[in-house]
Amino acid sequence: MKNKLSTKFKMLACLMPTFLLTSCSRFSFYDSLSISYEELNEKKTEEESFFLILYSKSCSACHSTQPLVEEYYKTSDVPFYTLEIYSLSDEQAVTLANEIEQTYKENFDNYQFDSVTPENYDDSFFYQSLVTPTFILYKSFQMVDVRFGFDSKKYTLEGMFESMLQS
Repeated sequence: MKNKLSTKFKMLACLMPTFLLTSCSRFSFYDSLSISYEELNEKKTEEESFFLILYSKSCSACHSTQPLVEEYYKTSDVPFYTLEIYSLSDEQAVTLANEIEQTYKENFDNYQFDSVTPENYDDSFFYQSLVTPTFILYKSFQMVDVRFGFDSKKYTLEGMFESMLQS
């Protein structure tokens, strides 16, 4: 009995570091593309188009979309960057939320959340908050498209990114 218990304990002890490493690197792909708010502002001054993904390390939807984003990223010619929303100051978050709101209202016809209209946006949970994941496309110095979340029943992630590039 003692030998079986000892063997189980040894197996658990061997697996524990693997579990800890896996859980710590849960967002390793998003983390590898992470930029600061200041770096985002620098990127916006360049003519290059790029995708920005707002994410949170506590967001299960962010975690579940990460492998799909990584797959698309491998074949994309457009650079990707990520921004962890809890790295933002309150002022930075409000500034970014206002930019998202303006882009959302200007491009509403392109979006999948048709229940959130420009008229009721201020009353929705999107107003003055940063929803994760949020997918943003910048072109020619400005935000041109934004998508809140990802609905795999309506779209493929590749289809969503491709439609954003048509903006």
